[in-house]
Amino acid sequence: MPPLINPQNLPGVVKTLLESTRDEPHIAEQICFALSQLAAGFKDSDTSLFSPYFADVVQALLQQVISCCTTCLAVINKLVFQLCFLRRMG
Repeated sequence: MPPLINPQNLPGVVKTLLESTRDEPHIAEQICFALSQLAAGFKDSDTSLFSPYFADVVQALLQQVISCCTTCLAVINKLVFQLCFLRRMG
């Protein structure tokens, strides 16, 4: 049985996975796992077919972290504002 992921379809698979890292955090977590497993599948070759995607993967993961932090900060900011407002009212 031929491998499911091969050099011909790898670029499309990686592209789709990287685009999906911008999804909701719980989806992005699953995508990270998929990327990890995909990279592990190529670790036994002398030059990994996955190596050319390393910089793009790191960039996508860092962007997800920044996005999550921005969202968390916005929620915290809103909560603090509401707590301050309630304190003034009470």
